[in-house]
Amino acid sequence: MALSIPVVFYAGFDYIRKAIFGIRQRQINMDIPIAIGIITLFARSVLEVVSKTGVGYFDSLSGLIFFLLIGKWFQEKTYGSLSFERTYKSYFPLSVSVIRNNKRWTTKLEDLKIGDEVIIKNQEIIPADCILKHGNAAIDYSFVTGESDLININQGEGLYAGGRHNGQEITVILTHKPDNSYLTQLWNKTTNEKDLKSVSHLADQVSHYFTIIILLITLCTFIYWFFVDYNIAWSAVSAVLIVACPCALALTIPFTLGNSMRFLGRKGIYLKNSEVLETLSKIDNVVFDKTGTLTQAGSKNIIYHVVQSNMDRKKVESIIKSTVMHSSHPLSAAIARSLDHIESTPLDSFEEVSGKGLVAILNGQKIFIGNTPLINSINSHTSGSKVGIVIDDELIGYYTLNSSLRNGVKNEIEELAQNYCLSLISGDNDKEDKDLFSDLKIEERKYNLSPSDKLTHIESIQSKGNKAVMIGDGLNDAGALMQSDVGIAVSDDVNYFVPACDIIINAKSLINLSELMDYANTSMKIIWTGFVLSFIYNIIGLSFAVSGNLSPIIAAILMPLSSISIVAFTSLSTRYYFNKKFQNKN
Repeated sequence: MALSIPVVFYAGFDYIRKAIFGIRQRQINMDIPIAIGIITLFARSVLEVVSKTGVGYFDSLSGLIFFLLIGKWFQEKTYGSLSFERTYKSYFPLSVSVIRNNKRWTTKLEDLKIGDEVIIKNQEIIPADCILKHGNAAIDYSFVTGESDLININQGEGLYAGGRHNGQEITVILTHKPDNSYLTQLWNKTTNEKDLKSVSHLADQVSHYFTIIILLITLCTFIYWFFVDYNIAWSAVSAVLIVACPCALALTIPFTLGNSMRFLGRKGIYLKNSEVLETLSKIDNVVFDKTGTLTQAGSKNIIYHVVQSNMDRKKVESIIKSTVMHSSHPLSAAIARSLDHIESTPLDSFEEVSGKGLVAILNGQKIFIGNTPLINSINSHTSGSKVGIVIDDELIGYYTLNSSLRNGVKNEIEELAQNYCLSLISGDNDKEDKDLFSDLKIEERKYNLSPSDKLTHIESIQSKGNKAVMIGDGLNDAGALMQSDVGIAVSDDVNYFVPACDIIINAKSLINLSELMDYANTSMKIIWTGFVLSFIYNIIGLSFAVSGNLSPIIAAILMPLSSISIVAFTSLSTRYYFNKKFQNKN
């Protein structure tokens, strides 16, 4: 009895505390019947020991609380290495270089002030709104706006926080602090009441009626046996309260969803919490972002078009490789990757002209690679980005670079289209729409959308009574991700650059999206089946308890046994259906 006191009033006190809180709030939750069962079992055991009429049921009581705590731990266990709640600071470096007193200093982000001169190096994020003081800036705002083209900024013009600089280092003068920039305002606009809107808790809904029914059965049992046999009355009441404890019911949800979360994690699908699966099972609209989500970031379908065929192809490719390898521009990098098999030659000179292209001299030949009007005069209808190759003022050829869909995305969209309404919203332009999506069953496609436009699109779906899942990858999707019923962030690296969301999915696992949706529905079916089994246990146990034929000790033994069987059922079922649904996918 002494050993059971810390078990009940420390290990198990959380159930009692929440039951008391529920009563004060006039809400019947799952913890009330569990607390009644714990207290009844403990009180009956203490009574037997004190009156010397028995040894009590402290072992069964301790086992019960042990199982309940395992279930709670399993439910609340999340992937600690991942961050689902991000602030704008999560996307910036911890410190930046500033110029003070004509010297370079390194300072923390929060110590930056308006008027500070900050040095931004190649591929660094702009930490706050500012004005370009020195250098040529080519800014990639794709993470903020979704538009993949670089924006060239001249000296004296403004830059927004969140853009990534491409090229030689630049010097900027801050016009806002990091916590008061355009990016921060954008982030704050994405904050809504989603986190305040808890999804329906099945266990609490069921326990509301369960508790009322059990209390009525207990009262009726006591009244009946009080007049028939007073000595049996208290034993029957104790047996009813003990055997009717919804422990098996309480374990169904945490073990089903906990196992489901664990298995999905093996496929690179990480859930913020177990409630996400419940919400996911109610989705009827799937909304995709384009760049970095359906299309692979940095992946380009590169085709070289020959204009002047007199020059040797390998020699031309060597000249191109020798030139573009000196540039950090995304298109240059893509072309360079496509020419990995070609040997390069040292250049006599090289210059990158911001907004135009690359100028170089090799063995006396003048080379220009970039945007030239000559391309459009030859083929003005070619989709994608075009890069001209000009040698000694003559157009030799040009590249067309088109984004490519991630592997398996087409098949995945076909599967999803059978059960869900699909739509595409993008901050990018529609240049590649025909090539990428014309043959896919996406009912609605919208382009050139701002972050607020994306959020509005999700709101319009929800205003019709529908539930939407948003799948995106960047800050420009953050508002839509948070407004949606379930936000899924796609990332090639799950530990880097992931906006606030409900699910983080490895980009390679995007081909498992339809299986994820289906598995969420299956998990809910397993939960309902567990509820039915739990009710069967209670009905059988109660039928013996109210008749006075079930002693409290047998009830105390049956209670943990029913819990063990529920844990076994949910664990085996979730594993079986996970293997069945995902076995054919990588």
